Amino acid sequence: MSIVNIGEVTKVYKGHTAISGVSLEIPSGRCVALIGHNGAGKTTLMKLILGLTKPTSGSIEVLGFDPASGGKAFRQQIGFLPENVAFHDEMTGTDTLAFYARLKGGGAKTVPQLLERVGLTNAAGRRVKTYSKGMRQRLGLAQALIGAPRLLLLDEPTTGLDPVLRQEFFNIIHELTAAGTTVLLSSHILTELEARTDLAAIMRDGRLVAF
Repeated sequence: MSIVNIGEVTKVYKGHTAISGVSLEIPSGRCVALIGHNGAGKTTLMKLILGLTKPTSGSIEVLGFDPASGGKAFRQQIGFLPENVAFHDEMTGTDTLAFYARLKGGGAKTVPQLLERVGLTNAAGRRVKTYSKGMRQRLGLAQALIGAPRLLLLDEPTTGLDPVLRQEFFNIIHELTAAGTTVLLSSHILTELEARTDLAAIMRDGRLVAF
Protein backbone atom coordinates (compact mmCIF):
# COMPACT_ATOMS: atom_id res chain seq x y z
CA MET A 1 0.00 0.00 0.00
CA SER A 2 1.28 3.46 -0.92
CA ILE A 3 1.07 6.01 1.87
CA VAL A 4 2.06 8.96 -0.37
CA ASN A 5 0.75 9.31 -3.94
CA ILE A 6 2.03 12.21 -6.02
CA GLY A 7 0.83 12.60 -9.60
CA GLU A 8 2.44 14.96 -12.11
CA VAL A 9 2.91 17.71 -9.54
CA THR A 10 4.33 21.09 -10.53
CA LYS A 11 4.94 24.00 -8.16
CA VAL A 12 5.66 27.50 -9.47
CA TYR A 13 6.69 30.40 -7.22
CA LYS A 14 6.42 33.84 -8.88
CA GLY A 15 7.54 32.55 -12.24
CA HIS A 16 10.15 30.14 -10.83
CA THR A 17 9.38 26.43 -11.27
CA ALA A 18 10.53 24.73 -8.06
CA ILE A 19 9.40 21.25 -9.10
CA SER A 20 8.06 20.08 -12.44
CA GLY A 21 5.94 17.02 -13.32
CA VAL A 22 6.93 14.92 -10.29
CA SER A 23 5.14 11.57 -9.86
CA LEU A 24 6.05 9.41 -6.87
CA GLU A 25 4.49 6.63 -4.78
CA ILE A 26 5.97 5.92 -1.35
CA PRO A 27 5.06 2.47 0.05
CA SER A 28 4.03 2.04 3.66
CA GLY A 29 6.66 1.00 6.20
CA ARG A 30 9.68 1.89 4.07
CA CYS A 31 12.58 4.28 4.64
CA VAL A 32 12.98 6.41 1.51
CA ALA A 33 15.91 8.72 0.78
CA LEU A 34 15.08 11.94 -1.05
CA ILE A 35 18.38 12.88 -2.68
CA GLY A 36 19.43 15.97 -4.60
CA HIS A 37 21.69 19.02 -4.61
CA ASN A 38 20.69 22.19 -2.79
CA GLY A 39 17.87 23.76 -4.80
CA ALA A 40 16.83 20.48 -6.44
CA GLY A 41 13.30 20.79 -5.04
CA LYS A 42 13.50 18.44 -2.03
CA THR A 43 12.21 20.92 0.56
CA THR A 44 9.43 22.11 -1.76
CA LEU A 45 8.28 18.51 -2.21
CA MET A 46 8.24 18.03 1.57
CA LYS A 47 6.20 21.21 2.04
CA LEU A 48 3.67 19.90 -0.48
CA ILE A 49 3.42 16.56 1.33
CA LEU A 50 2.94 18.40 4.64
CA GLY A 51 0.25 20.63 3.15
CA LEU A 52 2.21 23.81 3.90
CA THR A 53 1.81 24.83 0.27
CA LYS A 54 -0.44 23.74 -2.58
CA PRO A 55 0.67 22.43 -5.98
CA THR A 56 0.25 24.66 -9.00
CA SER A 57 -0.92 21.57 -10.89
CA GLY A 58 -1.13 17.83 -10.31
CA SER A 59 -2.43 15.83 -7.36
CA ILE A 60 -1.18 14.76 -3.92
CA GLU A 61 -2.72 12.24 -1.54
CA VAL A 62 -1.07 11.47 1.80
CA LEU A 63 -2.55 8.94 4.24
CA GLY A 64 -5.76 9.16 2.24
CA PHE A 65 -5.98 12.96 2.68
CA ASP A 66 -5.42 16.03 0.56
CA PRO A 67 -2.58 17.50 2.68
CA ALA A 68 -3.67 21.11 2.14
CA SER A 69 -7.13 20.47 3.62
CA GLY A 70 -6.61 17.40 5.82
CA GLY A 71 -6.81 19.31 9.10
CA LYS A 72 -6.08 17.94 12.56
CA ALA A 73 -6.87 14.31 11.71
CA PHE A 74 -4.19 14.42 9.01
CA ARG A 75 -1.54 16.34 10.96
CA GLN A 76 -1.74 14.11 14.02
CA GLN A 77 -0.43 11.24 11.88
CA ILE A 78 2.65 13.10 10.63
CA GLY A 79 5.97 14.00 12.26
CA PHE A 80 8.31 16.60 10.77
CA LEU A 81 11.90 17.60 11.50
CA PRO A 82 12.92 20.73 9.53
CA GLU A 83 16.48 21.33 8.40
CA ASN A 84 16.98 24.26 10.77
CA VAL A 85 15.54 23.42 14.18
CA ALA A 86 14.41 26.41 16.25
CA PHE A 87 13.22 26.12 19.85
CA HIS A 88 12.65 28.67 22.61
CA ASP A 89 16.01 29.07 24.35
CA GLU A 90 14.58 29.61 27.83
CA MET A 91 12.49 26.42 27.87
CA THR A 92 13.90 23.12 29.10
CA GLY A 93 13.94 20.00 26.97
CA THR A 94 11.02 18.59 28.96
CA ASP A 95 9.01 21.82 28.67
CA THR A 96 9.64 21.97 24.92
CA LEU A 97 8.34 18.47 24.24
CA ALA A 98 5.37 18.95 26.60
CA PHE A 99 4.47 22.11 24.67
CA TYR A 100 4.55 20.34 21.30
CA ALA A 101 2.64 17.36 22.71
CA ARG A 102 -0.17 19.71 23.75
CA LEU A 103 -0.14 21.34 20.31
CA LYS A 104 -0.56 17.92 18.74
CA GLY A 105 -3.55 17.20 20.95
CA GLY A 106 -1.94 14.70 23.32
CA GLY A 107 -0.64 14.62 26.84
CA ALA A 108 2.92 14.88 28.11
CA LYS A 109 3.09 11.31 29.48
CA THR A 110 5.44 10.13 26.73
CA VAL A 111 7.93 13.00 27.11
CA PRO A 112 10.40 11.16 29.40
CA GLN A 113 10.33 8.14 27.09
CA LEU A 114 11.00 10.30 24.02
CA LEU A 115 13.90 12.10 25.72
CA GLU A 116 15.39 8.76 26.70
CA ARG A 117 15.00 7.44 23.17
CA VAL A 118 17.12 10.28 21.72
CA GLY A 119 19.66 10.25 24.57
CA LEU A 120 18.65 13.48 26.30
CA THR A 121 17.44 12.21 29.67
CA ASN A 122 20.35 13.80 31.54
CA ALA A 123 19.72 17.14 29.82
CA ALA A 124 15.93 17.10 30.20
CA GLY A 125 15.90 19.80 32.88
CA ARG A 126 18.41 22.09 31.17
CA ARG A 127 17.39 25.13 29.13
CA VAL A 128 17.63 24.66 25.38
CA LYS A 129 20.06 27.58 25.10
CA THR A 130 22.68 25.36 26.79
CA TYR A 131 22.23 22.59 24.19
CA SER A 132 24.80 21.93 21.47
CA LYS A 133 23.70 21.82 17.84
CA GLY A 134 23.62 18.04 17.94
CA MET A 135 21.49 18.05 21.10
CA ARG A 136 19.02 20.45 19.48
CA GLN A 137 18.83 18.13 16.49
CA ARG A 138 18.05 15.18 18.76
CA LEU A 139 15.40 17.25 20.57
CA GLY A 140 13.94 18.01 17.13
CA LEU A 141 13.77 14.28 16.37
CA ALA A 142 12.01 13.65 19.69
CA GLN A 143 9.51 16.38 18.78
CA ALA A 144 8.89 14.70 15.41
CA LEU A 145 8.17 11.38 17.16
CA ILE A 146 5.38 12.78 19.36
CA GLY A 147 2.17 10.82 18.89
CA ALA A 148 3.81 7.85 17.11
CA PRO A 149 3.30 9.26 13.58
CA ARG A 150 2.55 6.95 10.64
CA LEU A 151 4.64 9.17 8.34
CA LEU A 152 7.89 10.86 9.37
CA LEU A 153 9.47 13.59 7.22
CA LEU A 154 13.09 14.48 8.05
CA ASP A 155 14.84 17.33 6.22
CA GLU A 156 18.66 16.98 6.40
CA PRO A 157 18.25 15.25 9.80
CA THR A 158 21.87 14.34 10.55
CA THR A 159 23.17 17.91 10.37
CA GLY A 160 25.32 18.59 13.43
CA LEU A 161 25.54 14.97 14.55
CA ASP A 162 28.88 13.22 15.05
CA PRO A 163 29.40 9.71 13.60
CA VAL A 164 28.28 7.92 16.79
CA LEU A 165 25.10 9.98 17.07
CA ARG A 166 24.41 9.47 13.36
CA GLN A 167 24.53 5.72 13.85
CA GLU A 168 22.22 5.99 16.87
CA PHE A 169 19.87 8.16 14.81
CA PHE A 170 19.65 5.55 12.03
CA ASN A 171 19.13 2.81 14.62
CA ILE A 172 16.01 4.70 15.78
CA ILE A 173 14.84 5.09 12.17
CA HIS A 174 15.24 1.35 11.53
CA GLU A 175 13.23 0.57 14.68
CA LEU A 176 10.46 2.87 13.46
CA THR A 177 10.24 1.35 9.98
CA ALA A 178 10.31 -2.15 11.45
CA ALA A 179 7.25 -1.13 13.47
CA GLY A 180 5.47 0.11 10.33
CA THR A 181 6.33 3.83 10.23
CA THR A 182 7.06 5.29 6.80
CA VAL A 183 10.10 7.60 6.76
CA LEU A 184 11.15 10.11 4.09
CA LEU A 185 14.70 11.39 4.61
CA SER A 186 15.98 14.36 2.66
CA SER A 187 19.70 14.77 2.05
CA HIS A 188 22.25 15.87 -0.53
CA ILE A 189 24.68 13.14 0.58
CA LEU A 190 23.90 9.88 -1.22
CA THR A 191 26.80 7.97 0.35
CA GLU A 192 25.37 8.47 3.85
CA LEU A 193 21.94 7.09 2.97
CA GLU A 194 22.38 4.46 0.28
CA ALA A 195 23.17 1.64 2.74
CA ARG A 196 20.63 2.78 5.34
CA THR A 197 17.44 3.24 3.31
CA ASP A 198 15.15 0.94 1.31
CA LEU A 199 14.57 3.23 -1.68
CA ALA A 200 16.03 6.42 -3.13
CA ALA A 201 14.19 9.19 -4.99
CA ILE A 202 16.75 11.34 -6.81
CA MET A 203 15.87 14.90 -7.83
CA ARG A 204 17.69 17.32 -10.12
CA ASP A 205 16.59 20.82 -11.08
CA GLY A 206 13.05 20.26 -9.81
CA ARG A 207 12.51 16.93 -11.58
CA LEU A 208 12.48 13.35 -10.33
CA VAL A 209 15.22 11.69 -12.39
CA ALA A 210 15.32 8.26 -10.71
CA PHE A 211 13.46 6.18 -8.13
